[in-house]
Amino acid sequence: MNRFKNIFVANCSECSCRVLWTANALGYRMVVAYAGTGCLAVHIGHVNVVIRQRPYSVSEFYLSVDLIIKAAKLSRTEVAHYYAGF
Repeated sequence: MNRFKNIFVANCSECSCRVLWTANALGYRMVVAYAGTGCLAVHIGHVNVVIRQRPYSVSEFYLSVDLIIKAAKLSRTEVAHYYAGF
């Protein structure tokens, strides 16, 4: 039995897409945070909540641990997946 229902994904990489697809298929509520443009198109079919981090650039957001933690707390999820694909 799972102890959590929500997964926070702080990334727009191909690896994160696989996490989203699999977790969504298993019935988890998916929350994604992103910065920049173009990322949402890949995730849109597999995400329940989207948190856009404005006005940060892609590198400002994904390389800032403080911003990632802030977005994760805002999402109120129990589990976070972060894959640094830079």
